[in-house]
Amino acid sequence: MNHLGMRPAPGEWTVKVARHIKHLAPNALVMDGSFARSEHVEACYAPEVLACPEVDILNYHYYGSGDISRAKKDCELARKHGKV
Repeated sequence: MNHLGMRPAPGEWTVKVARHIKHLAPNALVMDGSFARSEHVEACYAPEVLACPEVDILNYHYYGSGDISRAKKDCELARKHGKV
């Protein structure tokens, strides 16, 4: 999900769905599912999602070799928030 391609899905919605999934299946892994495209790594994820313990995986859609340099930054952000 995205908003005009540049912003993440609504954080409140993602958190609500993640909590519901974990309630039904506590061992299931939950991925944020956003499709935000921005040069600013933190802008690709809603703050509520980064803080939500029910969201396990951060997701970014990589296209072509130009996004390779992004991977390290995304990994650092995920680690910082206890996610993969």
